[in-house]
Amino acid sequence: MLAFLLAAMAASVPDDTVTAGALERATPAELAARLLPPADAARVVGGRIRAELFMVGYDVAVWERSVPVAPIICRRPVHTRLYFDQTSLGRRGDPNLMLISISGTNSFDTYGTTYPDRATPEHCATLSNYVGSPPDLAEPTIRALTRLTDAMRSAAAPNPLPFALRCLSENEERPCTNERSQLASLSLSELWGVSFERSYYGLRDASPLRAGEEPVPTMQFGMSAPDGRSWFVTLVGDRERLSAVVMRRTMVIYH
Repeated sequence: MLAFLLAAMAASVPDDTVTAGALERATPAELAARLLPPADAARVVGGRIRAELFMVGYDVAVWERSVPVAPIICRRPVHTRLYFDQTSLGRRGDPNLMLISISGTNSFDTYGTTYPDRATPEHCATLSNYVGSPPDLAEPTIRALTRLTDAMRSAAAPNPLPFALRCLSENEERPCTNERSQLASLSLSELWGVSFERSYYGLRDASPLRAGEEPVPTMQFGMSAPDGRSWFVTLVGDRERLSAVVMRRTMVIYH
């Protein structure tokens, strides 16, 4: 059934086939030439491939130069395409395995923070951790990253916090302790995503944000010691100020 679906989807897009070996050996410039027109491919400075979908395909990504867009925020345009084995479904390790693309190139901007340093071209060039954002959520994503690091800076300072702070733990054996220190020491290299509560529900009930209404971001971090759980940090406020930070220690199943 899966092979049938892959074949059906592949038939709806331009033919783009490559062996697994060629894909794994490809340089970023060669990957860019597959994904983009020449003028766009010329801007690519890096790339990678990653096994996806239960080991039956690859996610190919290339990216352009990262540039400062806010005092501590960098933007890096990314272009991705999926390649799948539509025949034997998962014959990993065979360099002659023929892969086919079943989608066009997906292009979007990603954002990262250089906190505690300012975002300069040099700092942006060395930044490796970014979160994706659709065009309509670019400003909220930049604002969320800025507010997160502002909150971390406030938590690290000796002054009273200018916002309410609450911490919740799903692990009864490890309740929240010293949440201010936990906030100050969040590992930004483990930040892997940001979701917006209001935008999610907006997709379901078709009710757009009202004038002045701010989508509520939750910053999602990867697993960390000592219990292998993850921090989810929700930033509550309006466009003018952050009013509360809610930290939640939770178990996440990563695929």
